[in-house]
Amino acid sequence: MLVPFEEPTIADPRSADMTHSLLVQLQAQKLDVKVGSPIDHYSAVSSASQLCTANAAQAIIVPDVRIEQSAVTARSHASLHLELLSCTGSVLGHGAAEADMGQPTMVNFGAAVVAVSERAMTPAIEQLFPSKAK
Repeated sequence: MLVPFEEPTIADPRSADMTHSLLVQLQAQKLDVKVGSPIDHYSAVSSASQLCTANAAQAIIVPDVRIEQSAVTARSHASLHLELLSCTGSVLGHGAAEADMGQPTMVNFGAAVVAVSERAMTPAIEQLFPSKAK
């Protein structure tokens, strides 16, 4: 089960797009993943058992991303972290990656946010699931 980037108390219009991109990349690795409901990411550990039961899941992927963008240089930087939790809430694995991207002009801020996060997804997934790496 994939916990979406969206969290109930954080309004981020790009979170759904990042969740979809991560889901597509996980499925491309032949992982059987479905997206759960938005939750506070800190509650994933304490509610792992309930999340697994409600979603018929064997494990939980919790993503976190930090994105920085410069209005001056139009450069974007993403730091992506993925945690794999067991249904008891213990950490089974971790993947992390960073990506940079530059654009001559900042035409579409939202697209740049999603694009730079997508660049960090593949290396983070490969760290989290090394046996699935191509």
